[in-house]
Amino acid sequence: MSPWRDHRLRGRHFADVFAKGSAINGRLLRIHYLDSGAGPARLGMAVSKKRAGNIVQVNRIRRRVREQFRLRKGKLAGMMLAVVLRADCRTEDDARAAAAECRGLLEKLAKRKER
Repeated sequence: MSPWRDHRLRGRHFADVFAKGSAINGRLLRIHYLDSGAGPARLGMAVSKKRAGNIVQVNRIRRRVREQFRLRKGKLAGMMLAVVLRADCRTEDDARAAAAECRGLLEKLAKRKER
């Protein structure tokens, strides 16, 4: 298993994903994506304290999104993903809902990639 830093979307790639990529929307999350062809799937996140409430909740959401990504990164090889929190997500239940939504959106992206 390779370290998390090998799968992290770097700052220089965020602009490419937002400018050249597409997006898939959910109620709580928006995932911008760009198929870069080769290499491992990469993930970047924009989760602000304004939306999440405090740093503990920010980290909780990031951890849950990373876990969903980890479980599906094999199906998303070559894709660069930027996950943006769209709505307020301040409670544990909201974090669970965001993780479930992330799971569904990543599965949808994996199906698109298969085509």
